[in-house]
Amino acid sequence: MAALAASHADLSAQEGYEKLRQTIMDIQVGKTGYVYVLNSAGRYIISKDGKGDGADIHGAKDADGVFFIQEICRKARVLKPGEVATQFYPWQNKGEDQARLKLARIVYFEPWDWVIGASSYGDEFTEAETAIAGLGRQNLFRILWVALASMLLAGGA
Repeated sequence: MAALAASHADLSAQEGYEKLRQTIMDIQVGKTGYVYVLNSAGRYIISKDGKGDGADIHGAKDADGVFFIQEICRKARVLKPGEVATQFYPWQNKGEDQARLKLARIVYFEPWDWVIGASSYGDEFTEAETAIAGLGRQNLFRILWVALASMLLAGGA
C-alpha cells in the first residue's frame, strides 16, 4: 500500500511538472519572444516549443562572438530572490542579413537551479512607440495644413 501511495505521489509530481513545462512553453513575449529555463551550467531544461530540451548551449555565441549564455547564467547566479537582470545581445537568425538586438530578462530560482529567461527582440518592444510617434507626426502635419489654410482664407476675406 505504501508503494502504491509513493507511486501515486510520483505520478502527481510528474503531472505537475508537465503542466508547469507546458505553461512556460505557451508564454509568448512580444511577437516572437518566449520564456525558457536553463540550469546554471547552460543546459536547456525547457526550450522554445521543447525542441532544444536537454541541449547544452553554454558555448553559444551572439553575433558579436560573445558567450551570452555564460553571461546570462553568471548574472542569474548572483541574483537575490525577486531580483531581475537584463542581458542585451545581437542575434542573427539563419537566413537574415543582419543581427537584431535581443534582450532577455532573467531570474534565478536557486532551489531547482533554474535560470528563467524571457526574451524577445528590442524592436518588438518599441513597435508601439514608433507607431505612436508616426501618428503624432501625421497629426502635426495635418494641423499645420489646417492652420495654413485658415490663415490664407482669413487673409483673403
